[in-house]
Amino acid sequence: MLPDGWKTKVVKQDDGTDVAKSAQILSEMVGRDKVDAVLSSGWTPISVALWPLVNDYEVPLITASSLGGEAFKEDYFFSLADLDLPRAAGEYLVSRDVRRVGLVIDGDNPGFELVSGPIEEVLKEGGLPGFATKQAVATSDTDFSAVISNLADADVDAVVLAVGTDAVGNFLLQTEDVAALEDVTYVTHHAISATAATVAKEKAAGLTFPQAWIVTNEPDALAFEKESGKQTNSYFAYGHDAVWLLAVAASLVIEEGDEVNGSLLREKISEASRSKTFAEYAYLDGLSVDPEGRSSVNEVLGTFDTEGRIVPVD
Repeated sequence: MLPDGWKTKVVKQDDGTDVAKSAQILSEMVGRDKVDAVLSSGWTPISVALWPLVNDYEVPLITASSLGGEAFKEDYFFSLADLDLPRAAGEYLVSRDVRRVGLVIDGDNPGFELVSGPIEEVLKEGGLPGFATKQAVATSDTDFSAVISNLADADVDAVVLAVGTDAVGNFLLQTEDVAALEDVTYVTHHAISATAATVAKEKAAGLTFPQAWIVTNEPDALAFEKESGKQTNSYFAYGHDAVWLLAVAASLVIEEGDEVNGSLLREKISEASRSKTFAEYAYLDGLSVDPEGRSSVNEVLGTFDTEGRIVPVD
């Protein structure tokens, strides 16, 4: 991707989903390895910790976590998560004529507030009062029996699962013998992965979630999975596209005769996202990043089939 004669070096370290360790790793990468940009996981607490640091270091951070607000402006944080994407889940619920929607939310992760907020807005726009009940859980929770009981008592006919992908699977599995929730519609967020179906098995079938990339042609999807070992969903695609975004941005800097550095990369990321080269290689449908670091994509609703594969909603 880079012009002839230019090489790139990738420095990879595992933060173990540890906030303090991630900050330490970032400091080492900037100070010792002299990195020009950083890619990070989509776990919002880590992004919250790294956000002010990359501004101090003037090194762009590209992630799939959900952050927002005025502080986004003119800094080095770039999120590939479209904050309007969750609205598709709310629109789906309204189209199903649901009456009472419950929310299960991971209170340890501020990103899930940004995921659930747009869904509730759409519910209210559709004539519903918002969430009929809100059940907060911790990231480490694995037993959801009390929450499930509360949802049954609230007589919900739909549930929004704003929790991690493992928790989604565990929750669905634990509803198996709950008669009051037998016909409930379940929706979740854009960062869902095949792990939910691995845990919940057939209970995951019908779970609905907005996605930024699903290969709708089944032979093409199967061919991709065979070649890459990955399902065609946006959980994987965010990392792929973040790498290409940086590669194209770096090539734009080099083509102008400049040495690559964090500040110049930051200036070119938005332009790179709108380039023909990026459009050719990107997975996320219609992904573009504005100069303030906000992204937009063309969403599609996904679900799991009975074999645990992610497929478009009919």
